[in-house]
Amino acid sequence: LRTAAAIAAIWVLIAAVNFNQIRAVWHANIGAVQLAKVELDGFPNTGWAGDAIIPRLDEADASLRTALQFDPANRTANQRLGMISMYRRDFASAAGYLEVARAQAPRHRGIIKLLAYCYIWLGDMDRAQEFLAQVPEAVEELDVYVTWWQDQGRDDLSGNAALALDALNGVPQP
Repeated sequence: LRTAAAIAAIWVLIAAVNFNQIRAVWHANIGAVQLAKVELDGFPNTGWAGDAIIPRLDEADASLRTALQFDPANRTANQRLGMISMYRRDFASAAGYLEVARAQAPRHRGIIKLLAYCYIWLGDMDRAQEFLAQVPEAVEELDVYVTWWQDQGRDDLSGNAALALDALNGVPQP
């Protein structure tokens, strides 16, 4: 009985000391699930949902921001807020969130890939190259993005994709 009481007291002490981190994890996980529900609605579908999901991201955004109130370095919240910012085409905010997430998980492939594309869309090719070397599928994807961004009416982002593609293919930059 004493052992059980001692163990329970230790758990209560640990929970009390880490209460903010526990709350942050809770809200970050709720936000991640909310985001996944929006992204996967209607799966399988015929393509990327794009702008259509932006109005439905607010609930996940709020949960993830609540997580950051309790732990500003929470990886899950920062990564997902970076993804939401990319959906909203707010690449500067996305880079900020994703850099915080990368500080927590420097080798996380998903974060690295998001940062590579984020810096491409921002036009920071030097920074993008740091991450693109770790994304073997980037050549094929950038080739598609050149046309896809043109179809979206974003010649600037299409041009950035073309520049990054040229750099990966060893074409000298202007």
